[in-house]
Amino acid sequence: MAVETDPPLEILRKALKIAQQMGDYRFSGDVAVSIALYLMKEKKFSLAERLLKMAREFYQLDKRPDALKHSRVRLIEAQGVLAWQRGNKKRAREILHRARYHALADHSYLLFRVDQSLSHLLEEEGQLKDSLLYAKEAYNAAAASGFHRDRALGLQRLYELYRALGKMEEAYLALEAALVVARRLRDTEMIQKLLDLRKKLLQVYTPEEKPEAPRGESPSPQPAA
Repeated sequence: MAVETDPPLEILRKALKIAQQMGDYRFSGDVAVSIALYLMKEKKFSLAERLLKMAREFYQLDKRPDALKHSRVRLIEAQGVLAWQRGNKKRAREILHRARYHALADHSYLLFRVDQSLSHLLEEEGQLKDSLLYAKEAYNAAAASGFHRDRALGLQRLYELYRALGKMEEAYLALEAALVVARRLRDTEMIQKLLDLRKKLLQVYTPEEKPEAPRGESPSPQPAA
């Protein structure tokens, strides 16, 4: 795979090399899983399985007390995505729900990833309402963990599903909330992507004007989800 035509994979490879040099086995395992997930999207399943095996070996070198709990969720989730990409959606749901069980019990901050995967899988199956439920759970997990980038991504996911369901006001509010978080992060790439989405949304939807709050009072915040 040529580097110049595949920059995301090259970035992951560099990250893996740095992690190995640092001797951070958990980070090395996480990067190996990320590379495997990328390869799955490219339908390179044999290579993806090799990367998951590499990730498992890295995780086994991590001797921190919660190492097994962390690696278990990451590897089970990845196996679920692998089943999904291979077309076995029923098996994928079963595996992802097992990953979710362990995430709820041991590593709630990993719940965001698992619920996002379940949301996308259900959307692909045409189950938009169920997909939205998992998207909401993913956002709640991100908000509870304090990872602001995950919060922004979770809000963007809510926007996508609200719009697909024709709930335009909810979609607009989710998108505006995502922009607030992205600006706080100063993530210029994410900000631009969200602005592009808002521009397209405003071509088909006009936000309702809210009544101004009495002087001396602040308007009540509107929930994004």
